[in-house]
Amino acid sequence: MTAIQEHDTFADAFGAFATSSATPSRRRPGLVAAVVVVALALLTFGVLTVRSQWAPAADPRVEPASVLPALGVAQTADDVLLAEDTDRLLLDPASTRYLASTGESDLFAAVRRSGDVCLVTVPAGDLPWTSCTAPVAGLDHTVVDESGGPTLRLVASSEALTDGWSELAPHLYVAD
Repeated sequence: MTAIQEHDTFADAFGAFATSSATPSRRRPGLVAAVVVVALALLTFGVLTVRSQWAPAADPRVEPASVLPALGVAQTADDVLLAEDTDRLLLDPASTRYLASTGESDLFAAVRRSGDVCLVTVPAGDLPWTSCTAPVAGLDHTVVDESGGPTLRLVASSEALTDGWSELAPHLYVAD
């Protein structure tokens, strides 16, 4: 016959903790306060460091007419694009200025409603399209026409140009 002994395994495993003879240690209020102050200082430093990295950088934008003087000249009848085109391309209709023609397309400068400077390409018999960039000092914006048209470059100053570019209009160049 087998004898079964009942054991309280929980009490056997953890019972010794309840009967500790060690005296509890006293907490030092000054030490606890110092640890809390240091922890708060580190937390504040971390929050301020992260917040300063999220601060927006100064906006380097300038007035569009300062990088493309054509945008500062009064608009003429030749400068006007169709209203539905300026609406679809999100352009300010009063800002469009005719620059040149490549034979296949007419080229205009314009300002997008967001303030970006745009080169507007109006192909004969097709919908116009734009390539835009922020108006910054030293503007240098290259536009590659993926449909086979010429590569164009809109620049604030021709000093940045190297060989291989021909002037179509002031501040507008085509790759040779």
